[in-house]
Amino acid sequence: EKNNLKIERLHQTPDAGIYRKKIKGLGKYNWNIVYKYSDLFISCSKNLLVVIIQSLKEFYSIIEEVIEKYPVFEKSLMPIAQEEVFSEIINEMIQKTKKFNVGPMASVAGALCDYIGRDLSNKCKTLLIENGGDIFIKTNRDITVGIYIENKKYSDKINLKLRGSQAPYGLCSSSGIFGHSLSLGKSDLVTVIGKTAIDADAAATSIGNHIGKETDISKAINMFKGKPGLLGILIVKGNKIGAWGNIELTS
Repeated sequence: EKNNLKIERLHQTPDAGIYRKKIKGLGKYNWNIVYKYSDLFISCSKNLLVVIIQSLKEFYSIIEEVIEKYPVFEKSLMPIAQEEVFSEIINEMIQKTKKFNVGPMASVAGALCDYIGRDLSNKCKTLLIENGGDIFIKTNRDITVGIYIENKKYSDKINLKLRGSQAPYGLCSSSGIFGHSLSLGKSDLVTVIGKTAIDADAAATSIGNHIGKETDISKAINMFKGKPGLLGILIVKGNKIGAWGNIELTS
C-alpha cells in the first residue's frame, strides 16, 4: 500500500538505491523512510524522527489537497498561473518552476526535501535529506558527493566538493537516460546546485529538457547561468562535460 509508512534505523551504509551504496561518514542518526511515493534517506545530528514524520505527512496532505482542487497542478508540463494564495511551499513551487519554464511538479522531490529540511534546520547542526537522488544539505563542513552516471567514460569518476559555507543548499539531478523522473531531453546527467532544493530540482529538469546532443551543453549553460537561485550547473552528454558556477570537481 502506498500509504504505508516504513521506517528503518540505519547503523551502516544503506544497501539500497544506486545513489546510496557508497555513502560514507553517516551522521549520528540515519533512517530510510518510505511513505507513499517517497523513498527517503535522512542523516541527522539529532534524533528528530518525530518531526520528520510529521513534516513528511504534512507535505503530502498539502500536495494532495492542491491536486484534488486543481488537477492542472499535477499534470501540467508548463508553468501554471497562481490563481489564489496557497500554502508557502505550493506558492514557491509555482513561482520557481515558472522561472525555469516547467510545470510545478518538476520540483516536487526537491520541495519535499526543502519542506522537511526547513522544519529541522534550526534543531540540528548537520542534516542530509535525499529523496530519489535529490538532496537538501545543511552542514558546516566541506563534503564530497559522488555523481552516479550511466556513462562508461565518466562512471565513478565525477565527484563534487561542496562547501559548507554555502549551506544550506539543494543538489538535484535529471537524466534522459536513466531514473524515474520525466525528462524531455537526452542528457546523460544534469546536476544543479541551488540555493534551495526546489530551485535545483526545477532547473535540473529544465536544463535536461534542452540537452539532445553534445553541442547543446554550451547553449544550455549560456541560457541558464546566472539565473536567480542557481549556484552551479554540471552537464554530461556523451564524451563532453560542461560546468558553470560553484562546481568543484575532486578525486
